[in-house]
Amino acid sequence: MAKITFYGFESYEKKLRDLSANIEQIEGEAIYLAAKEVADEVKAGIHWLNAGSLSGKETPEETERREKQRQGLLESFGISPMEEENGFKNVKLGFDGYNSVRTPKYPNGQPNVMVARIFNSGTSFSSKQPFFDNAIRLTRNKAKKIMKETIEGAIEEKMKE
Repeated sequence: MAKITFYGFESYEKKLRDLSANIEQIEGEAIYLAAKEVADEVKAGIHWLNAGSLSGKETPEETERREKQRQGLLESFGISPMEEENGFKNVKLGFDGYNSVRTPKYPNGQPNVMVARIFNSGTSFSSKQPFFDNAIRLTRNKAKKIMKETIEGAIEEKMKE
């Protein structure tokens, strides 16, 4: 009967234990790096938003209002803290707070979420400019690749130690 002897299992087992102890941190880093990639594309899309109306007959006051709305989107956009739900870890990209455009209906400023929806989806008085949808579509595969490479790189590094 043949006999096989393996050496080094103890060190391999220790590396695996160390890796499992750090997996949450590695996952979090990968998720945030991917979210940052998408967020950067969303911000680039906000910069390119057209501040004009459908009619093309916008007054200087309307142009200034649209510019304030766009600035409010840039300032309020961010990535939420990570949450775990049903075994999945998630971060959300979105808009918070109010911009500086005060109206009788919104005396504290317009909600940035509403303004983003108006720009992204369009209305009867504003053209559709799907900056958010386009950013997601453009970066989806790149974000997946970033997560995969981050996790694989961290595993490889831990196993070399």
